[in-house]
Amino acid sequence: FFSRWSVFLCERLTLLQCVAFCSPPGVLGFSELSFSVEPTDVTASLGERVVLDCQAQGESPVSLRWRRDGVQLQESGGVRVLSNGSLFISSSAPADQGFYQCLAHNRHGAVLSRTSQLTVSGEI
Repeated sequence: FFSRWSVFLCERLTLLQCVAFCSPPGVLGFSELSFSVEPTDVTASLGERVVLDCQAQGESPVSLRWRRDGVQLQESGGVRVLSNGSLFISSSAPADQGFYQCLAHNRHGAVLSRTSQLTVSGEI
């Protein structure tokens, strides 16, 4: 997996940059984490409740965060992370459309879920 070039490069990067560069896609660090449930593509009607499922297993404590279009998602009144790690959107709107990923992390590292697409259909 490592070439002489990647080892040379990693010697000149910070540890985080090196791990991100040298690890397989979707894995940040040497993690004892895995997903038991990953989000899937969802098409919702305007105003419909949406749940994007995500559950991870690994050495406790395992924390879950969500990303939309590559940016960490902030919880608000209508968007929150449920106790099981799933993302709940109380009333879908066009602004909720995008590509979602779940990030699970513990003291060993982090793993990023597959990408799921949320599409909101209907008129305002």
